[in-house]
Amino acid sequence: FLRTYPKETLMGAAERALRFLGRHRVAVGCYVFATGADDRDPRVEIRVLEGPTRGRHAVGLGAMGGFALSSHEDASERVSRMLTAWSACADLPSREPRITRKPRFFMDTSAAYALFLKVPTRKLFHNAGFGLGLAWQAAEGLDVFGRINIFNAFPDPYGDLISDFWSLRGVVGVGYSLVGDWGRVFVHTGLDINYLSDFASTTDPQCKFWPNDPSRCAASRIKRPSYLVGINGAVGVNVRLAGPISLIVQTGFTGYFFSNSTTPDINFPFMLEAGLGYAFF
Repeated sequence: FLRTYPKETLMGAAERALRFLGRHRVAVGCYVFATGADDRDPRVEIRVLEGPTRGRHAVGLGAMGGFALSSHEDASERVSRMLTAWSACADLPSREPRITRKPRFFMDTSAAYALFLKVPTRKLFHNAGFGLGLAWQAAEGLDVFGRINIFNAFPDPYGDLISDFWSLRGVVGVGYSLVGDWGRVFVHTGLDINYLSDFASTTDPQCKFWPNDPSRCAASRIKRPSYLVGINGAVGVNVRLAGPISLIVQTGFTGYFFSNSTTPDINFPFMLEAGLGYAFF
């Protein structure tokens, strides 16, 4: 700045200063100029130019300080020291502590598919349904979760299922997760309880046609597990789509170790789910 430039009209006008800060994407600027008249010693003045704050379209202008310009003092060195001291203590937007709030609750609904790898039928049968899950981050990286699935079974190719059936499955447990602005990756393990309604299967033709006739079909020839208890493990990912809404994909596997029968005749379901999730605080 020239020493004759009016300090009250910085860069010509406040609007021009505002455009200058916006073009260069800065929040605060400093400028140095020389002032004085013939009847007094010249001085070096330092001004602070602050950009508009949120919701206020005005430029702030404040004086940092100044000093008399003398021949025995290095003015540039003194300006450097003052600017360094100011920048070390200034409350700049870039120095404001910003703690990014991460979601603590994750809820999702999904379409689900399950395939039991051990079955009392000669061929595998398929299960389709939906799922509802809720996870809470009790601590950073640690999840407490619960999940409910409802499945309906489709007939197997050989008709060993006497009738189709539906199942209600619930899982509760803990797991680990990595949460970021892009979404979440998680690994969950928990207790799996699966209730099977009207499950009945047999490979005996007599039992297929006369399942309720004791003279033709012995009760031991029909497998009727009604509930299963085991340990489930699952991995999944939430990919943020827009705002709190995300796409969720997860897969899991369960090993059942207890049922109403001596040994689980149906076991080791592999599950795949895909749907939409919602993250909130």
